[in-house]
Parts: sequence; C-alpha cells; structure tokens
Amino acid sequence: MTIHTKGKNNISQRKEDWDDADAQSSRSKLRARVLEMSRELKKHQAEKEEMKLKQGG
Repeated sequence: MTIHTKGKNNISQRKEDWDDADAQSSRSKLRARVLEMSRELKKHQAEKEEMKLKQGG
C-alpha cells in the first residue's frame, strides 16, 4: 500500500491503493472507532449536562 504519491502519473496507482483490501479494512476500522468515540463523547457530554442541571446550574 502506497502512503504518499504525487503527480498525475500516479493517479491510477493511488486509485488501486485506495481500493486495496487492506486500505478498505483500515478505513472501516477507523470509521468504526470514530463512531464509537463520538458516541462516548455524546454520552459524556449528556452526563456532564445532567450533573450541571442537578446542581442548579
């Protein structure tokens, strides 16, 4: 898998790398982790807001 390539001559290689199974797997894992972190953050923010409301703030 190529990480960085430049120039028009490498467009087809970048496309091939983008469609590579390893790259797709990495993107899928990253997407899942980002969504998990987003849910955790929203939960934490809701808990924080609830505590603030209970304290009268």
